[in-house]
Amino acid sequence: MSYSETIPSVIVNRCLVFNEHDEFLLLQRAPHINHSAGKYEFIGGKVDYEDVIKNLSSPNHGANVLEIARSREIDEEADIHVEVISPLRYSVARVLDDGRYKGALYLALFSVARLTGGEVRLSSEHSDSVWAPSDRVLDYDLTPESEEAFRALSMVIG
Repeated sequence: MSYSETIPSVIVNRCLVFNEHDEFLLLQRAPHINHSAGKYEFIGGKVDYEDVIKNLSSPNHGANVLEIARSREIDEEADIHVEVISPLRYSVARVLDDGRYKGALYLALFSVARLTGGEVRLSSEHSDSVWAPSDRVLDYDLTPESEEAFRALSMVIG
């Protein structure tokens, strides 16, 4: 058994997307989601094995796996178009203490992007979306990592 099989890691790529009114997109996790159901979060999700394979098989082999995952997650979860302003702005790391990935390193990476087009169309992973002004984001019941990232970044972006 290899080291990577015995000590897994979960890498999550999230994006603080803002619109022309300087409001941030928050997505509410659907009730059937096992972890943090009903909480709001910034758009994004896990870096998948397929993202790594797509990167390796790409003619532009130097493409960033995180960029591939971010683009895929934004398409899957909300079907919007964004321009990334800051590709890596904040990170949160911890060891997961429950669930399917118990004992795994959890690394959440946060970028900042501007909405450039599209209307939010939610996937089955989310039950609601809201564009929240920066002074109201923390009024929502956020996932712990989304709250931490926003608190840290609000001094810079808000």
